[in-house]
Amino acid sequence: MKKRGRNISGPGVRRVIFPTMLLVWLGLGCTPWGSVSMANDLLDICRDHTFVTIGRLYEACGAPGACGRKMACEGRTALIKGRIDYGNVFEKSEYPQVPYQKFLMIDDEGRGSLDVFVESDHAVKIFRSIRAWSGRPDRPVRVRGVLQGFDMPVMGQCRRGLKLVLTGEGSVTLDPAS
Repeated sequence: MKKRGRNISGPGVRRVIFPTMLLVWLGLGCTPWGSVSMANDLLDICRDHTFVTIGRLYEACGAPGACGRKMACEGRTALIKGRIDYGNVFEKSEYPQVPYQKFLMIDDEGRGSLDVFVESDHAVKIFRSIRAWSGRPDRPVRVRGVLQGFDMPVMGQCRRGLKLVLTGEGSVTLDPAS
């Protein structure tokens, strides 16, 4: 008995299967803008799209944490507000010897700082914006990115810290309230 297969290459199938696959793909947390889905991976303290201070982020994550132990907020998307420390902006065009591109954000409340790494294809545009804003260092900014943990050996002890990796071109903006 010969098995009869279905033709899955017709235009009718493409109209049904492609949209279904796209919905499944988006539902699994994959987006055309990166591998992190904002809606599913957003930290609880940012759930209603609230931008939080660095101090509030550290409180919620329990940072600094124990060395070698992953914090619950690692791998999650965070929305952070603060100011850029323009003395700590490291872009490849100005610092070609440095193996990364990043800038330092400081908390308005003086409760900490956070390294923000720029690993996207949009780094040139992001740093161009940062340079344009440097004339007003008091102006707050907002960043959106994925939290990553790292171990920090300090004076014979080790603590686990956090850094933020930007999720795309629009991940750094001026705070519209300022």
